[in-house]
Amino acid sequence: MMGADAVPAVETQGCYWAAGGTHRGRNRANNEDSFLCACERGLFVVCDGMGGQAAGEVASSNAVDALDELLSADTLRQALAAGEEAVESVLAGALERANRHVVALGESNRAWAGMASTVVIALVDGERVHVANLGDSRAYQVRGRQVSVLTTDHSVAATLVEQGELTPEQARTHPLRNHLTSSLGIAEPMTPGYTCVEAAPGDRIVLCSDGLWDMVPDEEIARITMSHSDPRETVEALIDAANEAGGKDNITAIVVLVGGRSAES
Repeated sequence: MMGADAVPAVETQGCYWAAGGTHRGRNRANNEDSFLCACERGLFVVCDGMGGQAAGEVASSNAVDALDELLSADTLRQALAAGEEAVESVLAGALERANRHVVALGESNRAWAGMASTVVIALVDGERVHVANLGDSRAYQVRGRQVSVLTTDHSVAATLVEQGELTPEQARTHPLRNHLTSSLGIAEPMTPGYTCVEAAPGDRIVLCSDGLWDMVPDEEIARITMSHSDPRETVEALIDAANEAGGKDNITAIVVLVGGRSAES
């Protein structure tokens, strides 16, 4: 896990090249986002914490640490060898255990009561990308001029879109867009979102907190992402764009270039 304003980058075996960064934004005194780039495992995580008295930071950082431990190299290797259903089960099980950990922390300290965190996980395995999420941190797949959202927001506004009561455009500015229906830190049963997609060399996988996508339209995220060949530069440009648009929240982004440096040659 990296601290505020950090942008690491690692190329792994020529299969992908990844970088992640986080910034507190222009209006927040502290950063409640956390992220993980475990490139040797193809594992990438973004968490966006919520709660007063620094509880959001506690929730997100502990969620990332728990997932880092639970999704070990051996665990992921065995799941990938067993197939997609096994990967989904392992990711869901890790999220359930991370959730219990966050709930227990909240119950152990009155100042942390009710703390929670969104989470989005991407597991990159060659030409396949497995994605799981809770809350409204997102994963995108960018291919040329096309951008696809790989996650479904767990929010009241997103539910209204599914029910046909709002359009996706209306949901972006709806007052209930940040009211979550699921996250890490809840005691009731949860059902994480999961999808698996094929990825081609040159594709970009973008994970981010709502501090990015709430400030920068999806099409602009795609344009910026495809304008840079270095994931480090891409992350910096995405964070800059969110801050230039107002930077109302903490901003975190991870960019994975599928195919590594050779994808740009």
